[in-house]
Amino acid sequence: MGLTKLSIIVKSLRKSGWPRETPVMIIANGTKPQEQMIKGTLSTIKNLVKKQELRPPALIIVGKIIEFYKPDLRKTFLHCGTHPKIYEYLGRILSWPMIDIKPVVLNEAQQKHLLRSFETADIIICTSCYAVESFFHVLARIEGNQTLKVQLKDKLFAVIGRLTQKALQVHHIQAAIVAEEETAQGLLKAITQHMKIEGKRILFPRSNLPNPFLKEALKGQGALVTEVTIYENTKTPTRDLPSVNIDGVIFTSPSTVQNFLTDYGTIPNSWKILAKGPVTLKTLQEAGYHHAASLS
Repeated sequence: MGLTKLSIIVKSLRKSGWPRETPVMIIANGTKPQEQMIKGTLSTIKNLVKKQELRPPALIIVGKIIEFYKPDLRKTFLHCGTHPKIYEYLGRILSWPMIDIKPVVLNEAQQKHLLRSFETADIIICTSCYAVESFFHVLARIEGNQTLKVQLKDKLFAVIGRLTQKALQVHHIQAAIVAEEETAQGLLKAITQHMKIEGKRILFPRSNLPNPFLKEALKGQGALVTEVTIYENTKTPTRDLPSVNIDGVIFTSPSTVQNFLTDYGTIPNSWKILAKGPVTLKTLQEAGYHHAASLS
């Protein structure tokens, strides 16, 4: 890369008659969160590079052209969930997932239990896009999947939020009930406003993490609820935080908050803290981060 030949480049330009005061700008790791930029002249640039410890890849720009450079003033946010692109409107997003999502592998007995529950269900509820993706992933591996596809179109789906609704639409299914309030309480309210659930059979494919509210609330109104663990939500391996300037952090669920605090102990005071949904915000506030702000 040009940076490793900087001395030769400077010497060549000086030999060709370029003044010592000619402006030089070097951008290392351009467009990335760890971008570094320094400005100098042909007489100072080598020492500046050495002082700043710049490393390739880098772009070297020489001459008055650098006056047209407009620095990227967007904030850099650490995103602790699994869908970072939807937050790019906030600034530069550095993906740093604190959770690992993967479908479970069901044995034969568990598959039969899921099929029985599916065939008799009046309502299928999905509280996240992970639940939708994992549910269809598991169904795709069960024998007789073509029959299931036909039955799926006749099922009533109730989901939390637009992201979950879109995940369902990928499979050409429209949710009958969409909770705009993206909480278990919001979904309960949406379902009970839509229909009477007493005596209804509800299939609840969900994660391995305990959260009994929705099941108990539905049962309390007379519904027959079957929970099936369809995906695992686990903590990602511990690693050092990225060595770049970070302005803020985005938490997308209580587990992303808990896992971050498990690994790093605290959230830097200088970071802006953003939370998706009231439950995530409450988790942060209970941990002492009362200045956290909601994204929803």
